Amino acid sequence: MKRSNVRELVEAGEKNKFYWRAEWMVELRPSALERDHYECQRCNHNWDSEQYPNKRKKTLTIAKTVHHIYSVEKYPEYAKELWNLVSLCYRCHNEVEGRAWFKFKEYKKKPQINDERW
Repeated sequence: MKRSNVRELVEAGEKNKFYWRAEWMVELRPSALERDHYECQRCNHNWDSEQYPNKRKKTLTIAKTVHHIYSVEKYPEYAKELWNLVSLCYRCHNEVEGRAWFKFKEYKKKPQINDERW
């Protein structure tokens, strides 16, 4: 796959097709994970996002996802560069991407007890 194809996929709104290609699945992703020893670089305080700084203590966590430092949408020319990839655990990847999936307070709310319930 040529570099220009990544740009074409992004412009067509089909960037996820890039992540299902053999070049990503067999070459780039495993190379980044091996380079980082399958350790989350953010939990280990080796890499940090300027927008979402890591405030937790240093821990050793297994990394299963690979994150583009410069996003594929804005910089498709860097999508296949190994220096643009960092290994992260699932939680750190969601935090860096700005996803609020870890709001546990909503799940811990106790049900309201009222007269109708009894």
